[in-house]
Amino acid sequence: MNNSKIALAFVISLTSASSAMSQETTLSDLWKQLDINASGFIEAKEANASSSVSQQWSKLDTDRDNKLSLDEFSLLDLTK
Repeated sequence: MNNSKIALAFVISLTSASSAMSQETTLSDLWKQLDINASGFIEAKEANASSSVSQQWSKLDTDRDNKLSLDEFSLLDLTK
């Protein structure tokens, strides 16, 4: 493998890692904004403040308890 291919592979891996870290930061910030009552869960009424969370609610609330745990919230796709 020549040096340019190695460099390209390195840049791609850095871009992917940066994108993942950016989404984690964004999810963390969104969690803090939505968990208004600081219960450690996003309740359905709190989720209404975010169109992304509201639109994906049925996919995210995997245990159907009408609130999102941090694990469930991490399934949020911010591109939708």
